Amino acid sequence: MNPERWGQIKRICDAALELNPSQRGSFLQEACVGDQSLRQEVESLLARQSRAEGFLETPALEEAARSLAKDQNSAVDADLVGCTLHHYRITSRIGAGGMGVVYRAEDTLLHRSVAVKVLPETFARDAERLKRFKREAQVLAALNHPNVASIYGLEEVNGRRVLVLELVEGGTLEERLKEGGMSPDEALDIGLQIADGLEAAHNKGIIHRDLKPANIQLTAEGRVKILDFGLAKAMANDPDAVDLSRERPNSMTGSGVILGTLGYMSPEQACGKMVDQRTDIWAFGCVLYECLTARRAFQRKTLTETLAAILGDEPDWEALPRFVQPRVVDLLRRCLQKDPKDRLHNIANARMEIEQARSGGSAQARRTPSRWKFAAILLVPILMAMALAFWTLKDHEPVVSVGKISSIAVLPLENLSGDPEQEYFVDGMTDALITDLSKIGALRVISRSSVMRYKGANKPPAEVARELKVDALLEASVVREAGRVRVYAQLVDAATEHNLWAESFEREFSSILAVQAEVAREVARTLQVLLSPGEQARLGSARTVNPATFEAYLKGMFYLNKSTSEDTLKGIAYLHEAVDKDPADALAYGGLALGYVEIAHGA
Repeated sequence: MNPERWGQIKRICDAALELNPSQRGSFLQEACVGDQSLRQEVESLLARQSRAEGFLETPALEEAARSLAKDQNSAVDADLVGCTLHHYRITSRIGAGGMGVVYRAEDTLLHRSVAVKVLPETFARDAERLKRFKREAQVLAALNHPNVASIYGLEEVNGRRVLVLELVEGGTLEERLKEGGMSPDEALDIGLQIADGLEAAHNKGIIHRDLKPANIQLTAEGRVKILDFGLAKAMANDPDAVDLSRERPNSMTGSGVILGTLGYMSPEQACGKMVDQRTDIWAFGCVLYECLTARRAFQRKTLTETLAAILGDEPDWEALPRFVQPRVVDLLRRCLQKDPKDRLHNIANARMEIEQARSGGSAQARRTPSRWKFAAILLVPILMAMALAFWTLKDHEPVVSVGKISSIAVLPLENLSGDPEQEYFVDGMTDALITDLSKIGALRVISRSSVMRYKGANKPPAEVARELKVDALLEASVVREAGRVRVYAQLVDAATEHNLWAESFEREFSSILAVQAEVAREVARTLQVLLSPGEQARLGSARTVNPATFEAYLKGMFYLNKSTSEDTLKGIAYLHEAVDKDPADALAYGGLALGYVEIAHGA
């Protein structure tokens, strides 16, 4: 099988594996149109492929292709569950791929759980496979980093080759993304840890070549672990790199052979060209973009369209949430340059940019030498004394950290879930924040009708503020899932475009009114607005809601605000449903009154 034919088969297989099994038939019919033998080869590979999510599994496609090219049948070794290899007791099977079978095991010597990758006996005599197996062990042993899954040992037991790995508990980033969108804070935290792990690998002269959400594990403690360095390759011409250069250039991953996963491949990788660390930087950009937008940067309906997008299209930059910092957008643009010469060259720069975006200060903050930390500790009493003297001389005159702000606009909230069925909830949150802030007499709050025209407009905040004639903007996003609500909000000074305050909230859906009131209080505190006792009471007490009742209320108001006869009647029906569920719900009665007024006005 020549490299060009294999490259074509590999791309189609990768794309098919990303679809539901029920969708693969129609996809293959289109992708293999006019070439029945191509389809048969692809279907043969798909039948052989058993995907192991994580645990450093090399995608089985290359190994299956070798088997197919040699017209051999893969022998299946006996299941090892219940067996003991040295001091590793096999407890369950995790998955299988071209480089072997992965098991969960108990280390009876050190009393810990591990992952054990066993090269099948039938392939142990294959010099090429054994070479790759040892090569993977070399790669992993060179990467001692908290964001990279560790290797514990390489053993030979009764003729079997066994790789003992760190067992990473938790779910993959791919699984997390299927749950819905994430806040910029969460996305940047994940991005920072990925960049840290890649930086460690690149410093050792190793590139990953198949970075994607399925190869990124998230532990319960929030730690990111990069998996599947089975495709890793030492970077050429790096004197400090791990010595993996004895392989023939075209024997495994040379020019013309395409390894990686469609959707995260760099343009040069998709064309089967030689790659370096900039391919990882491209994939990193794709992953970070997906974390921020809950959509893939170049995914299209068909294989051909996806490849064309990778080679020629720009990502939809408008899909990025408005409050993503410009430096993060610029970082993504640099990571996703088509030409490697124009692309970000060093993942360390990405790590520094994210650190600055998260801290708002120097990227070196978390790497401060200990001697400077010690000096800072010594300076604290001196600075406190100076501050005390300053306040005394100023007769305790308060320092105002923000300019005089007396007007504010709540921009339409972003729907981070990406589900259009949740728009009624997102719009309802916008209305509620406007209502709560309107309870503050010292603030002029722009009405709903004036701000909703900016929904989806993606105008610069300064331009919106000028048009609305306000001093500040409140931007927020929301995602609702599994009975909980996450809100990310930030307050922007229109004159300076500086962030005055930002915070994320997560509550049970029944406590949604408390979140809205808390945001309003934080805005008042940040703007140094003096609240009257009545205003404090109104913003300080928020009842819990009956989820079903509040759901019906939000849908009712959503349709009322559309201001058409048909939608008004639909909204009234939902509000009646809310009243039926809770006859004491004042919000629902108020909505009904508005609905009937609308009908009377229309008549």
